Amino acid sequence: MDLDEYFGLHGREMEAHSRVYVVGLTSNLGYGRHIRGGVLPFTAETADRWAGPFEGGYAAFRLTDHRETLWPHDRRPKARKRTGNEPLPQLLTQVGDASLARHPGQQDMVSTAKPFELRVYGSDDTSYTKFYASEEEALQELALFEGGGPLDFHEFTRGFGFTFTN
Repeated sequence: MDLDEYFGLHGREMEAHSRVYVVGLTSNLGYGRHIRGGVLPFTAETADRWAGPFEGGYAAFRLTDHRETLWPHDRRPKARKRTGNEPLPQLLTQVGDASLARHPGQQDMVSTAKPFELRVYGSDDTSYTKFYASEEEALQELALFEGGGPLDFHEFTRGFGFTFTN
């Protein structure tokens, strides 16, 4: 759902600083090419897993293309090229009161192989990220999320391979 539609439904209920915050999360942050931003609905039973969902049980999202991203401080591309078949370390990710083992091969940083970043945010220090090889792949999965009604937080994060990023 885009922000105009979301604010039409829930804008009157939101405080001004909350409106500014969700606009900032879903907008171009000055790095990468901004593709899309908006909000995704989550079920009443799981929306609180976003550590404070936005009004109506929503989480904000931003889709960014990092192929040409430059860090302002060093002017090098953000996307990193992996060399060889380096094994990824087994990591644990805290998800509320549960721990998930990161699956081998799951990518938790942008790379030249997967430069498209979909980041989904709650309203207070909770975000999950997934990287894609192509814009088409990212937009297809985003369309699936937007077209299926309220999402279950656990199915969304675990079932689709998102990594906790904050």
